[in-house]
Order: sequence, then structure tokens, then C-alpha cells
Amino acid sequence: MSINQSVDRALRILWALNGGLQRATVTEITEGLDVHKSTASRLLATLERQSLATRRKTDLSYELGQGILQLTGSVNTQSELTKSAQVLVESVAEDFKPIANAKPGRSQIMNGTLI
Repeated sequence: MSINQSVDRALRILWALNGGLQRATVTEITEGLDVHKSTASRLLATLERQSLATRRKTDLSYELGQGILQLTGSVNTQSELTKSAQVLVESVAEDFKPIANAKPGRSQIMNGTLI
């Protein structure tokens, strides 16, 4: 299996910004990836063009960009786990609806049980 080195490095930058670093300068990324500064700058510029990284004007560090939210949003809406969880949450919400609407101090019967 062939690995595209640029893609691998770009993904490593995203993981670093997502994890412990959260924000990093070009120099910090250069040290973390063990690459030349021009390579890190080129990768960051590409990630920035795709809205996956954003350069902060205050300290010139990079952080994850808004494009990450778009990617995660599409993953979350397509996930079978998410769909299953939504059904479960709706079911539980329906079961607790009488309790949520109950007036304090008044008893109600839910599914044959006095509450």
C-alpha cells in the first residue's frame, strides 16, 4: 500500500491541532512533523484554503477551521449509531413526556403505574 506523504503530513497537522496543541505556529508544526519550514507552511496554506485550518491574526498561530465542522456534520448525520441514538432519545422523551408535563403535587398514572 502506498502512502501519500503530503496527505499523511496534512492529516498529522489536523490531528495535532485537534489534540494537545489546539493552536500551533509554523515553527511548532515544523518541529512536530520534523519537516522543513517551507513544507509546513505549504501544507498549512493548503489546509487554510480548504477551511480546515485558520491562521490567527493575533499570534500567527493556526487552529482548526470551520471546514472541520462541515465534515463532522456530514459524518454525524450519516452515522448509523447517530440514527439509532436519535430513535432511542425520541422514544425516551416520549415516555417521559407525561412526567415533564405533570403539575407538582398531582399524581398521574403512566403505563398502569401511579407516579
